[in-house]
Amino acid sequence: MARSAQLEAAVRLVGPVGLWTVPSVPGGDTALLVEPERMLAEMAARGLRLRDAHLVVTPSRPVACAEPGVSRRLVAEATEACATVPWRQLADLGWA
Repeated sequence: MARSAQLEAAVRLVGPVGLWTVPSVPGGDTALLVEPERMLAEMAARGLRLRDAHLVVTPSRPVACAEPGVSRRLVAEATEACATVPWRQLADLGWA
């Protein structure tokens, strides 16, 4: 977890969605989940304030953060298997 916390993250806002990646580690995007507060703070600093954030995790894709309705739409439109995790349950995963 210490190495994950040191990764340089990149966030891109696309409408109501924050897309998180780790450019230096292909496939390492979920490593960012060890510091969820940093993710929320960065999105808020860029103007995306989510009241009930949900994560959409898809292998080999950026981690998406959005409100529940947008997250459901992203999952419905996905062509790969993916999972949705409500932000409040992120601590239950044991990554943070």
